[in-house]
Amino acid sequence: MRKGSLYRETQDELAKRRGSGFLAVISELDWLLALELEQGKPLDENKITTSQKVWVWEKGFLFGLGIHSAVLFSLTISFALYLYALDGPPWLGKFAYAFLLLLSVLILKFGIPLWFLNSYYIYPRGIVTTYLSWLLWGYSFGLFLADLIYFLFSLLSKAIVWILGFSEFWEKIHNFIEKYLPQLTSFWWILADLILLPLSFLPVFLLYYWKRKHPLGRYEWLPLDYVPEDED
Repeated sequence: MRKGSLYRETQDELAKRRGSGFLAVISELDWLLALELEQGKPLDENKITTSQKVWVWEKGFLFGLGIHSAVLFSLTISFALYLYALDGPPWLGKFAYAFLLLLSVLILKFGIPLWFLNSYYIYPRGIVTTYLSWLLWGYSFGLFLADLIYFLFSLLSKAIVWILGFSEFWEKIHNFIEKYLPQLTSFWWILADLILLPLSFLPVFLLYYWKRKHPLGRYEWLPLDYVPEDED
């Protein structure tokens, strides 16, 4: 009976600690980081099960895919409709898309991974670093898939606009897209879209850079398993 009660208490504590969605990953990392800081050394990463690794990878993948898709699709359309309402000059459309690309690289592909590394990285190995590795790999693949979908979508839109843009029926739509969504009509933007694909794995490169920059060194002190009693 006691064993069953302890099991339920453990499961309840795990549920409270994890939360739901991507918040569960943050909660798990906070808890594991506290453990490694308390022990003063990296914990054995071999104790992480395959299902835990896949769970972390999946959460990172869905987070990267969701947030990057929102930037590429939702913000792009919102910017285009806003510029259309302002009746701004054609160069504003190019500036808006360039701004979104810069936002994607600086915040999503560099800023968020950098925050994770600054907040949770303490050892080049251990449970926390293993969690971070699987998380950033999943996050990078999510970013890559979003970029790939948008790249294929832009290629398809260029073909459709080029074929149908000369008809009278498509003239107004073509003019709108060409003015406020130039990345969907101009082939010059293909190079920028291609550059974004490998940059999706910038979080992984940051992790490996962090490992080389912060190796597991030797210190003058070592943490004690217990504090000896004062004999005086």
